Amino acid sequence: MTSRTERFLADEQATAEAGGRLADTLPDGSIVGIDGPLGSGKTTFVRGLAMALGVPAADISSPSFTIVMEHRLSDGRVLRHLDAWRLGSADELEDLGWDQWAGAPGTLTVIEWASKIEDALRGTTHRFQLDYAEGLGRVLSAASGEMP
Repeated sequence: MTSRTERFLADEQATAEAGGRLADTLPDGSIVGIDGPLGSGKTTFVRGLAMALGVPAADISSPSFTIVMEHRLSDGRVLRHLDAWRLGSADELEDLGWDQWAGAPGTLTVIEWASKIEDALRGTTHRFQLDYAEGLGRVLSAASGEMP
């Protein structure tokens, strides 16, 4: 049985900070999947994660039109930020080289709209959901209690 934990995020800064805390816990080869409605803070969460890894904030935007953006980290690893919004299915990942880099040593993979490629996600994927909270803010949910 999978347990879920939740955290209220009051604003954009809190959302980015949650992403930053997650960055500190990710082992090499990690895959992170983030879902939530449009405007719920998925890219803000990824921006916080990437900034904690040394990527400038201006370099992180929604990769909807390029599908995947690659960021070289100072420690030699590669952060790949994938937006699966426009993908019809997990089968389309083959053209992106998914099997060569997702989960590979020296790589961190972060996926917005992860549920669109559910079939390709490995069992070790860290899964998060961002939703609107009543009133202001967002709620971040994590599977298996792995809250940043």
